[in-house]
Amino acid sequence: MKILSTIDDGAASFNAFKSSYMLARRIGYGIAAIHVDRGQEYSTEFIESTKIQVKLVKELRNISEELVIKIKETAKEADVYISEGVPSEEIINFIKENGVYKIISMGHSTKTLITQSVTKTVLNNTSIPILVTNQVQDFNNILFFIEDSKTAEKTINSTISFLTSLKPAKVTALMVLPHIDDILNNYKNIAEIPFFNDPPDLKRNLAIFEANQRKVLDEIVTVLNNTGISTKALMIYGDTLDAIKYEAQKHDLLIMSRNNIYLSDHSLNILFI
Repeated sequence: MKILSTIDDGAASFNAFKSSYMLARRIGYGIAAIHVDRGQEYSTEFIESTKIQVKLVKELRNISEELVIKIKETAKEADVYISEGVPSEEIINFIKENGVYKIISMGHSTKTLITQSVTKTVLNNTSIPILVTNQVQDFNNILFFIEDSKTAEKTINSTISFLTSLKPAKVTALMVLPHIDDILNNYKNIAEIPFFNDPPDLKRNLAIFEANQRKVLDEIVTVLNNTGISTKALMIYGDTLDAIKYEAQKHDLLIMSRNNIYLSDHSLNILFI
């Protein structure tokens, strides 16, 4: 089993590669890197001068060669692949053709929206976990965001083996409950809580809602602790996105469902599952 790190000429992607290499060595995976030369995207439709086209292709190939040297200096055992074309398409096809890769790592975009767009496209068209970061970081303190009871089981099943391999890392399982107004607006029709349509019973209904969510959270914490993963529960009220960002800044890694790809804070290390 291996981690595939996508590499461009930016510092963010190379930092992601370094983090992936540290992670691979820790969990016993192999490491590989892929760089996609985007030269084929620059057709004569956009660049009419042949001289400019030739110069651009030459410069991109020089970047590719330099990246191979840089990767090998960091991880001699790394497999390195150079491809040409549209980055997201090449990465997706490579993953589909090579089932040995169990995690993809990608760098946060720090300059343009191009990398961010590639990341979202890969997330939407693959099923394996994707690590997104622009830092060199070992993962010892992990925040595991539990979205809701519907996704909890799938989330835990996709994550438990990964967390087990990271022992003795410490895990905080986070569940965020929305503000009262948000509950009234968004949770009225939840089958588990049929009482939200009765405002006078709001306190009782909120207590039922919180108890149900607490049960889900406690069950997850119990499962993780029973497998030897040191885990504690954290339940807070507030805006979900703000709460996740605030808590994640205290941790080395945030693990969350790929349903939350809207979270694009470049200060965070995120494993989308």
